[in-house]
Amino acid sequence: MRLAGRYACDALDWGTPLSRAHAHGALAGGLRAPGIRDVDPLEPRPQPARELVEALAREPGAGNWQPLLQPGARCVVTGQQPGAAGGLALVLYKVATAIALATRLGHAGRAPVVPVFWNATDDEDFDEIARTGWLDDSGRLVFLELPRDGHAGWVGDAPATADELAATAALGSRAHRVPLPRAAHDHGAWVAAFVAAVFPEVAILDARSAALRTHAAPVFERYLQDPAGAQEGVEGQIEALVARGFDRTLMPGSLRAGLFLTPERRREKPGADLQPLWTALRTAPQTLSPNVLLRALVQDFVLPSVAHVVGPAEIGYLIELRALRAAWGIPEPALVPRLTATLLPAAQWDAIERAGLEAHRWLLAPAAALEDAGAARTAAGRGALDREFERWPAQLETWGIKAAAQGKVLKRLRAAQEEIAVALRDNGRDGLLNDLPALRGLETWVRPRGRAQERVLGALWVRTILGDTTRAALLALAEAHLETLEAHRAEHFVGVYEGTSE
Repeated sequence: MRLAGRYACDALDWGTPLSRAHAHGALAGGLRAPGIRDVDPLEPRPQPARELVEALAREPGAGNWQPLLQPGARCVVTGQQPGAAGGLALVLYKVATAIALATRLGHAGRAPVVPVFWNATDDEDFDEIARTGWLDDSGRLVFLELPRDGHAGWVGDAPATADELAATAALGSRAHRVPLPRAAHDHGAWVAAFVAAVFPEVAILDARSAALRTHAAPVFERYLQDPAGAQEGVEGQIEALVARGFDRTLMPGSLRAGLFLTPERRREKPGADLQPLWTALRTAPQTLSPNVLLRALVQDFVLPSVAHVVGPAEIGYLIELRALRAAWGIPEPALVPRLTATLLPAAQWDAIERAGLEAHRWLLAPAAALEDAGAARTAAGRGALDREFERWPAQLETWGIKAAAQGKVLKRLRAAQEEIAVALRDNGRDGLLNDLPALRGLETWVRPRGRAQERVLGALWVRTILGDTTRAALLALAEAHLETLEAHRAEHFVGVYEGTSE
């Protein structure tokens, strides 16, 4: 794969205003979180507990935890819920960015910096993780789905057989070319093994870990001492953001309960009585589960993290948590936006260039870009058409047509003019697609279901089209991405691979 284009996220309206302002270093005061320029691999961080690291290393598909046992080790953390058959493409972009950043920091420091992927297996939104997109050989969008089959509770506990069946069906005759996880005991472990197979250097944290929750007990206790104060602190930060014109990310409902009881590996929302939570904290902290209010604070309490690799929404809520983090004395990592990219086959990219499609136009609205290109092909005809109809009002006057009748005639003429113009535009577009058939289906490739490619198409699709070069290709894109962030720019990348859209 080669890097074919890079385009300003501002012009593409990519991300959110807050995430773009953060990338540009434009936030001030209490809203300004550390960015990539502020990452210091030598900044003091508590050493992680050896028993916790060893326990995390024993989880299925845990990857490379050993370096974190070295004195002074740090980590760069990213994460996502485990989606169907490996999750969305953005999962690989997050991990690639974390590895590229950890490698940079490791060279700058005196101790290893470990990339960590937080596999959010304890999430319960099954519908959110149940399907990922796939483009088949004809460019048709299909979906790989995990059947619910009565499953409730942690998504990581769903059976791995559904991932195996979906992946095998999608790959078809290419199944032998893409190594798939074998003998994973559940969905969470299948996704962990898939990510580790692409990026063997990453350490994968399974959020269901009992050891993780036990070591997070001091954070749980701090919250239970004053839940209302925690909510008020976050709301105060949100108010400051809203006053600057930014939208809030964390909704009030997310702030009402920072902890769940999960004795049966299912979340139980607590009521007004906090005693059951206090009892669980003292007797079985492994049965407590943090929600979005506490998850990042738990992460940075138990791990020596110096940076988070995050998406736009995560930047939003992590900035909203800054005041609470400071009040609790939990170290603040830098927030580094993840790589964002669109991948296209070489034939399609060549057709885009030959058609002269304007970059920001085809990335945002491919169908409209093709309409514009078709219209440009027939611009001369449209001009002649307009000139022809411009003479009609004067001609009607010359013929002595009465004013009332002129209005009716001109209305019909304008309708005919527009009908002919539409036909000219359609002919131009159809001629373009006939000359450059690789442009057919461009909208499905670039904006499947009207969304960014990386938020619909799956990581398995990326692994399939890039083959054995997946790791190297994505790390190269991630390195270019980090360079732009260091210059306080945010860019979207277009990668071109050998293949066809047929």
